[in-house]
Amino acid sequence: MSNLTSRWDTSRKLLFEAVLSYEGLPSPDCCQMCLEGAVLVRCTECAVSFMCPSCDEKVHQFLPFHNRDGYLNGYFQSIPPTVTLDENGTMQTTCKYTIP
Repeated sequence: MSNLTSRWDTSRKLLFEAVLSYEGLPSPDCCQMCLEGAVLVRCTECAVSFMCPSCDEKVHQFLPFHNRDGYLNGYFQSIPPTVTLDENGTMQTTCKYTIP
């Protein structure tokens, strides 16, 4: 059993580090679209996952139901389709969807 415990201790540390790296910012912290802005949004459905707020707004203007996460308080958190982030990472409610 001691060998199994030792292996689990090693594996647990690797798994924990993998989860933390997934929840953190990419390195380099650069928008994958414009290659200039700081990453504040991660989209799990776009081919380009990490975006600055400006690119996120452009991309998701017509894709409002993509699952997006905003980098808030040190880790990525789910944000609703009616929310965008400004350049400071502050959540802003949008009203761009209107019924004709």
